Amino acid sequence: MNIQNLLTIGTIALCTSIGGDRSFATIPTMTSAQVQLVRVPKLNNNLIIPGQSVGKINRSTTYADLVKLFGTQRLKAETVYGAEGQMQFPGTLIKLGKNRHLTIVWKDKSKKEISWIIVKDPVLKTTQGLGVGTSLVKLRQIMGEFKITGLYWDYGNAVVDLTPASQAKFTGLSISVDADPQAAKKFPQDLQAVTGDSVTLPASSPRWKRLKMSVAVINVNFSEP
Repeated sequence: MNIQNLLTIGTIALCTSIGGDRSFATIPTMTSAQVQLVRVPKLNNNLIIPGQSVGKINRSTTYADLVKLFGTQRLKAETVYGAEGQMQFPGTLIKLGKNRHLTIVWKDKSKKEISWIIVKDPVLKTTQGLGVGTSLVKLRQIMGEFKITGLYWDYGNAVVDLTPASQAKFTGLSISVDADPQAAKKFPQDLQAVTGDSVTLPASSPRWKRLKMSVAVINVNFSEP
């Protein structure tokens, strides 16, 4: 007698012994494939909640917690520079996989309080579907109209300059975008026109469209309530 038959007999015997209701004996047993369908899904650890959490990391996460979550092998100490390199902050790089990583920026060397997180992992997304790799077209659908600062100065990538209405909706997020490398080669004049610290153009500009801009980095600020 195979295991499936034993399970069937056991189920019938158990149900019959409880109240004697023979109708339970007609309940079919589930195949292994059906069992897979009714399993409780795993919790979603790939969500960005502005000002609150990035995946498994939340406002109360310390360096010791990172070790428990990811192991020391995936962690690397880094120095993170502020605007124009005038300030320095202790950081921890978390290597999540190929082309997937986060950098935790700490408020001080004790590494017990997070200031912000630099997200460079396309798996992590907001509830609206915003993440690294999101196209400019989709970004405009999510966030409405905005402006973009020039490429390749200060931090390198262009920064999304949100309207006051969008800032209120996406408090705690700072988004940088970059050009597709192939599009940049194909349209060098457009690339030159949007490069530098004196440039700020609407996201609707044809130059951004030709350069196939997409989200390169998301900063999630934990300092704001």
